[in-house]
Amino acid sequence: MQALEPLDELFLAQDRGVTVGHSGGLTLFDASSATRPLTAEDLRQVIEGQLERLPVLRRRPEPDPSRPGRHRWVEDEVVDFAAHVHGHHLPGGDDRALGRLLAQINAPPLDRSRPLWEWHAIDGLEGGRVAAFLKFHHALGDAVPGRQVVETVFAVDGEVEEATVVGGEDAPAPDAAAPASPPPSAPVTRFNQPLSGQRDFAFGSIARARIEQIRSASATTFTDVLLAAWAGALRGWLALRGETPTVPLVARLPISLRRSDDAPAGGNRLAVVPVAVPADQGAAGARLRSAHEAMTQAKRMAAAAAGAGVADTAGMNFALSTLKGSSRPITWGGAKCPGAFPLAMVNVTGLAIACLTTPANLRVSVHVDAEQVSDPWSLLRAFELALDDLETEVAD
Repeated sequence: MQALEPLDELFLAQDRGVTVGHSGGLTLFDASSATRPLTAEDLRQVIEGQLERLPVLRRRPEPDPSRPGRHRWVEDEVVDFAAHVHGHHLPGGDDRALGRLLAQINAPPLDRSRPLWEWHAIDGLEGGRVAAFLKFHHALGDAVPGRQVVETVFAVDGEVEEATVVGGEDAPAPDAAAPASPPPSAPVTRFNQPLSGQRDFAFGSIARARIEQIRSASATTFTDVLLAAWAGALRGWLALRGETPTVPLVARLPISLRRSDDAPAGGNRLAVVPVAVPADQGAAGARLRSAHEAMTQAKRMAAAAAGAGVADTAGMNFALSTLKGSSRPITWGGAKCPGAFPLAMVNVTGLAIACLTTPANLRVSVHVDAEQVSDPWSLLRAFELALDDLETEVAD
C-alpha cells in the first residue's frame, strides 16, 4: 500500500458537489480503416490485454487508518471491466453533439469503490468515426501518466513497448535569486459565478505552423503566443457581451516539474501557479509583450516550487493547460487516429481551456459550465481570430 502525496490528496478532495477531480481524454479513430468492429467489448479486451503493464488501472483509494483524513492506494487483484468500460451510440453525431455527450459522460464522479478510471466507446459518429473517451482521476497522476495509459492501450499493432515518460523540456530549475513578485489579483468575471451542474465541451485543431511562425517572428516562446492568443480571444468574446476587461485576467496554469531524465512514474509532479492574462490590452503586439513577461514570472514561481508542488486554486478567472501529445503512433484495431483532445477539469471556475501540441497541430479544447458559457464553440472561433491578429502584427 502506498500513501497519497499531498497534491494527489488535493485532487481527490475535488470530488464534492458539482465538481470532480478527474480529467478526460478524447481519442478519435477512423473506423473505415479498422480491421474489426470498434466496440465497447473490443475495447474491454484491448485494455484487459494490457492491464499487466498498467498497474495504475488497479489503484483505488481507501482511508488510511494511520493518518486520519488521508488516503492510501490499494491495488485490486480483479478489475470488473464491465463496470469500467461502457458503450454509447450517437447516430450521425457531429462534433457539437459529441462534445455535449462527452460533457455529460464526464460530469459524474468516479466510483471510489473501484479503480479511478472509466473508458467510453462512442460509435455512430458522422464521417465513420469512433471515439474513445478516458476518464482518469487526477489523483492517479498528471498528464504524463494519463498519456502513458493511452499510448499503452492504443499502441500500434505489433509495436508494444514499455510505457515511458515522453521527454521534452526539463522542468524549471529552482532559482533562489529570482525576485519575489506578488501574484496577480483576479477581477470578477462571469466565469467566477457559482458552478452549476451543467457542462459543455468544444474541441478543434489548428496548424501548429501558425503558432511557430508568430513565435519565430516575435522572438517569444510557444506558450507566450498561446497566452497572448487566449488574452485576445477572451477580450473579444467578453467585449461582445459588454464585459471588456479593464485589468488583466488571471489563469490557473499547471507547469510540469518533471525532467527529461525522470524515471517513469505516476502521481503529480507539477506546480499550479497564477499567470496574468493581458486581456485588458487592446493591441495584439502589447498582448504578446505582456504575455511574455507574465510567462517569465509564472516560470519563476514554478521554479521556486520545484520539488514541492504548489496548487493554489484561489483567485483565478479560468484554467489554462498546455500539454504535449503522444509521440507514438496511435491505432485501434488498425484504425488510424485523426485527432486527440484533452478535457480539463471545471472545478474552480466555469472555464477550463486545454491546448495539446503535436508535431503538426495544436489541439484546442474548451470545457465550460454551460450556465456561464452557453456556446463554447464561440470561444474557439475567438481564438482563431486572435491568432489572425497576432499574425498581422508580426507581419507588419
